[in-house]
Amino acid sequence: MHLLSQFLILQSVLLLFTAGSNSNHLQQRPFLLDDIAGRILNAQDFNTPGGVGVAVVQKTPESGWRVETKGYGLAKVDGTRVTEDTLFGIGSNSKLFDVLATGLLISNSSLSPRISWDLKIASFVPEWKLMDPTASSQTTIQDVMSHRTGMPRHDFIFPSDTVPDIYNNHMYTLLSYFPPLLTGIPFEIYVNDFILKPLGMNSTTYFSKTAVESGHLADGMGRDGVNQTEDVFGLGRVRAYPFWAPNEGNPGNVLSGLGGFISNVKDMEIWLQTLLGEGRHPADGETVIPEDVIRRVASGVTIAIPAA
Repeated sequence: MHLLSQFLILQSVLLLFTAGSNSNHLQQRPFLLDDIAGRILNAQDFNTPGGVGVAVVQKTPESGWRVETKGYGLAKVDGTRVTEDTLFGIGSNSKLFDVLATGLLISNSSLSPRISWDLKIASFVPEWKLMDPTASSQTTIQDVMSHRTGMPRHDFIFPSDTVPDIYNNHMYTLLSYFPPLLTGIPFEIYVNDFILKPLGMNSTTYFSKTAVESGHLADGMGRDGVNQTEDVFGLGRVRAYPFWAPNEGNPGNVLSGLGGFISNVKDMEIWLQTLLGEGRHPADGETVIPEDVIRRVASGVTIAIPAA
């Protein structure tokens, strides 16, 4: 079993798993056993006040899918429990949708002007400029996606002489600017119209107002009265926090591309199947995201530790 994606905040976890299709043992019993999640939520060293949503998908020998989704623990401080409908922010896993939206633009043969993975940003974004003139003129779309611009993230700055890339959220705000720049369609609407809607991921949104109004958005939870220097997981007094990236429904939010995606395990099991199917709809096999885009995005491009 491989962990494909994980996002953890203090109160809530969205876990997505894939399971090998050649295991008879796994096919004979449920994947999701209550005691496993219970140990995660109630472990003495963790003491989470919240909950977890889990999705597991398995490709079957008959070319079908076996899927299990389930919620455990609390979604809200009022005692509402996590279900498969509970919505979570998936944090920086949102960046994958940002990159794939750009991949759809790259694969769009009707787009004029055409763009490519290696196209220099300065050639089609007039406002683009970095302090270093070489970086300004030579940075490509692939560089932006791979944190290779040389621009520090500014919230956590790593010495540039110790790492070959510098993680930067701002570049993913830049990527989310491409759909409106090239098509006139706001980023959030573009992702919805060309990825989410075709796949039937109808609960997913970039708009926290929509998620709140659905009644399914999990609370952010914090602990008051805890000395975190002594016990970072102390119980304390639990209280709710508002969603970290509020969006009242206005497209073009600077946080959407880098971390604004909100979803549940029912939609994310569709997404897992789509990724494993290399961009094809899990129900009808129709291509939603071109296979070459999926493969390009899944390929490593930055060497962290060069070979001797």
